[in-house]
Amino acid sequence: MNGNIDPGACTLQLLKSAAPIEDFLYHYTTTQIAIESILYSRKLKYSSLKRSNDPLEALNVLHVTNYTGSDGPGTDVGYRFGQNLNRILKSGYKVCSFCIDSPFDDDYPFNKGYTKSRMWNQYGADHEGVCLVFSKSKLIYAIQREMGRNYGEGKYELSHNAITYIKNPRQFDQMTFVNINDPAFNNEASCKQKLDKYIETYLFTKLKDYEGEKEYRIALYHPSFEDKKEVFLDVDNALRAVILGYRCRSAYQTNFREYQKEMNFGLFSTCWFNGNVDISFVR
Repeated sequence: MNGNIDPGACTLQLLKSAAPIEDFLYHYTTTQIAIESILYSRKLKYSSLKRSNDPLEALNVLHVTNYTGSDGPGTDVGYRFGQNLNRILKSGYKVCSFCIDSPFDDDYPFNKGYTKSRMWNQYGADHEGVCLVFSKSKLIYAIQREMGRNYGEGKYELSHNAITYIKNPRQFDQMTFVNINDPAFNNEASCKQKLDKYIETYLFTKLKDYEGEKEYRIALYHPSFEDKKEVFLDVDNALRAVILGYRCRSAYQTNFREYQKEMNFGLFSTCWFNGNVDISFVR
């Protein structure tokens, strides 16, 4: 009997439910990138924090070069420490961002990850693109398998969590002071130790201005990443659905249907009406 269950129908039921689905991760992109890159190669691109739209992450900002002790940012030791810290953070780590569901609110019925109009506008080509829905558990499993195969078990680092949003960037400072005179913090290895200690601050904290994104981030670290501009990792069988924007051209449906046969995901389209949004099967 289980063989007769339509996975697309099950996915649609979960997507339309009011309750947040913890296992769903949503990734907005253009139809061209979805068809010619992600679905074609079965891979997702991870990029550096230098490409973040949050200047606190993209730039070499003050909170990563604050110190206590007699030395400080103006000294050679302090300068090298700050430079190494930024280099590891901006080049050694590769990240991929998603949206997640939030708790249902009667006063704001756009709690699902695919109902974010600004995300459709900014990342989904003004509703002409798509929203890819991944299984978080399967995606993490695929990443662990590939990273272990490529770099060896225990030779890489995987972190993933929802972003915490803060009002005041000075909250960073309160969490990231370091005594530059401490022998444990005067070499390059100490920079990585500091990043490990404050990983939530450096990788999973953004300004409250971005709170509407409800971002969930997967971060990967390996020393060899510093020499790579981009890292691509298999999505394997983690894709649950492709949701077309309401302006997505019907000509692309043929492409998505071909990939649907190969990858067995649900194919849906959005419909915005009466101040709400709904999804249905692409017929």
